[in-house]
Amino acid sequence: MKITKPCVALVASPGMGHLIPIIELGKRLVTCHELDVTIFVVTSGDVSSLSQLASCQNLLNIVFLPPVDISGLVDSATSIYTQLAIMMRLALPSLQAAISAMESHPVALIVDLFGTELLVLGGEFKMLKYIFITSNAWYLALNTYVPTLDKNELDKHVENQGTIVDPGLPAGFYSMTPSGQF
Repeated sequence: MKITKPCVALVASPGMGHLIPIIELGKRLVTCHELDVTIFVVTSGDVSSLSQLASCQNLLNIVFLPPVDISGLVDSATSIYTQLAIMMRLALPSLQAAISAMESHPVALIVDLFGTELLVLGGEFKMLKYIFITSNAWYLALNTYVPTLDKNELDKHVENQGTIVDPGLPAGFYSMTPSGQF
């Protein structure tokens, strides 16, 4: 009986700023934890600019999902964040098909911040689900605390233009203006 390594699926949002940290995480999982890693890359078009990934092919399984076309869903005023979220949502069927076609289903699914809608596949395929935040601790602390702020605290902040205190950060670490700017 052949013993196989557990497989982990990582999903990279479009853009090198998302892909590079996912690749580095994949390399670590292979070299430090002896896992089999498949990286699914969501693209919006030409993948020829990703030719530098060839050096990782012997360590990682890299799968380019079919390009997603969002041109009919966005206009020039649509923020890049909204565009990325739409691309990731449209990539869901392709990722589902790609995971279904795998000889051995992954035991875990790791997505970046824009791939949270893809975590539904973790439940479908009975995988562990993780979100990989590739930012600094300040950003992570802020994002994990903002949902706990209640409306009264935010209203008080807007009226007084004071500092919102985040228990995950040192006092006076940041101040958010009423417009949401730092």
